[in-house]
Amino acid sequence: MCGSLFGALAEALLLLLFQVQLPDCPNAYSAAYMEAQVKGSNLTLCTPQQMNMNGSAIALYNDTTYYDDLIFAATWLYKASGDNAYLQDAEAFYVKHLYDADTSVMYQYRYDWMDQFWAANILLATLTDGGTFHSQAQSFLKFWICGTDRVILSSPRGRAWNQYSPSLGSTMNVAFLAQVYSEYIKAGGSEAERRAKRYSCWAQTQARYVLGDATHSFVPGFGTEAPSHVQNQAASCPNPPAVCTAVNGLLNPDPNPRTLYGALVEGYNGDQDTWSDTRSLNMTRAVVEYNAGWQGLLAGLNEQSMGVWEQCLQGQGIITKDHAVC
Repeated sequence: MCGSLFGALAEALLLLLFQVQLPDCPNAYSAAYMEAQVKGSNLTLCTPQQMNMNGSAIALYNDTTYYDDLIFAATWLYKASGDNAYLQDAEAFYVKHLYDADTSVMYQYRYDWMDQFWAANILLATLTDGGTFHSQAQSFLKFWICGTDRVILSSPRGRAWNQYSPSLGSTMNVAFLAQVYSEYIKAGGSEAERRAKRYSCWAQTQARYVLGDATHSFVPGFGTEAPSHVQNQAASCPNPPAVCTAVNGLLNPDPNPRTLYGALVEGYNGDQDTWSDTRSLNMTRAVVEYNAGWQGLLAGLNEQSMGVWEQCLQGQGIITKDHAVC
């Protein structure tokens, strides 16, 4: 299920990338185009054109480079088709990214709308077993799990957070990657198995934090003191036939008329374990970009056998940090 969600995210990324950067190629984001690409049909490769700013979200999502997106897209096309040409493209984009990317941004160790590089490393590691990709993937996870750099910090109750991308969703995206990578390497021998357990245990600690180990839940409908003032249209608008307006919807100080079960709120202040349950763009907003990794993480953890958390508590996981990861 994790792979299916990861694939859906990649397809959405492809569609968005082509739609934004290739306005002169109208077929580039059609279902037929995508299907033909996967089947290996001979299609003219569109090249980036001048971006059309009309109605776009570029002003809000102004990325620093697109090579990380191209790595991710080409890697997923390789996974879907088995065509080595896509893998060669991914590796070529990988090299270009290393030379093109602003290193001050690259080494922010973030996985969110702005940076797909580290996720691409983990995907490439699982597909090619390449040493470079494994080394980069493990370095990335080490920074998050061990807190060996000032970029990744920890709240008093154990939530890892990135000072450049401090939302809960960003943390859950990385926890998702940790769980995906854990599943891949766990059959690689005793040391790899120990490393895999620590990755998975860390992912579980982050998920449990969100569900209430931090004294309250960040997920509507679940756990203690769950959010009831979520900044989201589906949760905030009154029931039909009433017309939804800003006054009776997003600006309404009353609790949500509907519960957005399972969603993750933004929780932007990484260094604070407490919060105010009021409608806020930074704290209680629930949007797709902060929920994709969270839902994938839950799907992966749902496949775990009973008793794995108890094993983590007994010292077989990242709770007792050791040389296997740190």
